[in-house]
Amino acid sequence: MTNKEQKWLDEVYDKSNSELYDEWDNYHEQVIKGLGWKCHTIAAKWIADNFPEGTEVADIGCGNGQVGLGLAEHDYKIDGYDLNLKMLERFIATNYRSISKHDITEKALPKKYKCITAIGVLTKGHVNSIAAEHLANSLTNNGLLFCSMSKHDGDWFYDGGWNAQSYLDVVNITPVHSLTTPEGIKTYHNMVIWRKKARY
Repeated sequence: MTNKEQKWLDEVYDKSNSELYDEWDNYHEQVIKGLGWKCHTIAAKWIADNFPEGTEVADIGCGNGQVGLGLAEHDYKIDGYDLNLKMLERFIATNYRSISKHDITEKALPKKYKCITAIGVLTKGHVNSIAAEHLANSLTNNGLLFCSMSKHDGDWFYDGGWNAQSYLDVVNITPVHSLTTPEGIKTYHNMVIWRKKARY
């Protein structure tokens, strides 16, 4: 890894949630438009391809509503959850049924969902496998969780302990080019689909 790559990653992943997101009021312009972040659009397409309209969807770490923006032409009942209140205050999507503060590392969602997304959440510097049990408890028995996991210096599937947790089974893992930094550095994420373990 080059010094430029390490510097950029340190700026993102060595900050607390509050340090990173509280004052990031140009997130949409900088990350979505400027860096070409695309995992949220991949998540929206996955939902549209796999669940009928009207399905209740939980968007964990919803930020300012990027997954919902990708579903603007569809009719889903989307509930957004995020740890950071200031990001929720800067919400730009209009098609969410509700938005609430929630920490998935502390407890399960207030209801069970057939479809859950967690984009930019279960990743390095954010949430590791400590949340696996709460995520499993947030899924219906036939529900699916779609998330992005970082692939930088290592692989968060392993580095974050997700390969060893006892509550969720992997359905599929697909690597994607997720964004390009201002220095031209391509970064990658795994898009991972999970379901609740049958015995859990």
